[in-house]
Amino acid sequence: KGEGCKVDKLSKIAELTGGNVTRVNPEKIMDDFSNILKEELVGRDVDVKVRLHNSTKFRNEEAQYLSENGSLYQKNLGNVTASTEIIFEYEPKSQDELKALNLDVEKLEEIPFQAQITYTSSTNDRYMRVITLKVKITDNLENASKDVNIKMIAARVSHLTSAQAESGNLIEAKRFNKKWDRFLSSNVEKFNQDNKELQRHYKNFKETNKKLIGSVNKNLQRKVRRGSITMINKIEELDEDDKKSLANDLDNLSNEGSDDEDAVNFFQFKREIGRAHV
Repeated sequence: KGEGCKVDKLSKIAELTGGNVTRVNPEKIMDDFSNILKEELVGRDVDVKVRLHNSTKFRNEEAQYLSENGSLYQKNLGNVTASTEIIFEYEPKSQDELKALNLDVEKLEEIPFQAQITYTSSTNDRYMRVITLKVKITDNLENASKDVNIKMIAARVSHLTSAQAESGNLIEAKRFNKKWDRFLSSNVEKFNQDNKELQRHYKNFKETNKKLIGSVNKNLQRKVRRGSITMINKIEELDEDDKKSLANDLDNLSNEGSDDEDAVNFFQFKREIGRAHV
């Protein structure tokens, strides 16, 4: 802490190799290193494949990890601990894509998913674990919103908001976060009023997400005040309501902090928000 380390670059290396990023406080260096070493490794050289039904495709994933018209996700995670998570979104393919595949989705009542996890154990043995499940299809939004895994959704919102922010797409990060926040408040919270456990996790998500958006706003504020032309132009593209909201956010923030601090925050938020208050 206190020195520029280009954490935005280091965090990309850590993510590719299954590592972590910690800003070390010189006054608490022993505590910081103890925390770094506390998570036990459960797998090395971990390869993950997730296969969707042909009628669906992954959404908001990097193209380099996708194949088979977007229905297969494959990535090497490097080292994995018990807290490692992969969370993904999917959506129906377009009518033209379905027609080309000769698929009639109207006849589908459920769709299958499969994950294949190949890894090297602590004894240097190579294993594969296969997980398969089927999910029923519904066009009833209330049914789909009942008893959802709010922690999983929270982790996904955090991951993509942070990933966009890390890449410098701060306006996009705010838009994405706002869209999911509206969905959760309009549907998930609304249709689960009697579920006290879900309501508790939703409240925790709101509190933690507020901190994440605070980090996005601070980073945005610093770029605007440094005169970033790209960022100013993007702000001009917003509608008037979003401009007013953003102006209010920026007026209520200080210039404290650094780009390194933001980078670490985004990296940690991607990993932690889904497990907060478990």
